[in-house]
Amino acid sequence: MYPGMMVLLAAVLAGAPASAGPPRGRTLDKNFWLLTATTASVAVLDVELTQHYLHTQPWHRELNPIFGPRPSRTRMYGTVAAENLGLAYLSYRLKKSQHRRLRRLWWLPQTISIGGHGVGVVFTVTR
Repeated sequence: MYPGMMVLLAAVLAGAPASAGPPRGRTLDKNFWLLTATTASVAVLDVELTQHYLHTQPWHRELNPIFGPRPSRTRMYGTVAAENLGLAYLSYRLKKSQHRRLRRLWWLPQTISIGGHGVGVVFTVTR
């Protein structure tokens, strides 16, 4: 879904040492849960604003090709929930990684999602 993120992850993996030692501290700490909650909140805001405009303005269309032009709330929440779960798991695995460079990038997948949904919110409100 995010080709730029995949290229970045591949580049980091190529330069990562074979073993950088075990990760320190807790993996599921306050920062992880705060970022996960923020990701889910911005996604819900995006879905609800889109649904509001789809129902109140007949000319309004969803531009994400995954959803189609007039998606149902169920379809949007199903897709967004799967995306958020996948990104939270990827962030967890990055944070738990044996590679120091990957551990430092644990926040990146969810931050990209926050940015994408944030752009969706701004675009929906300003059109």
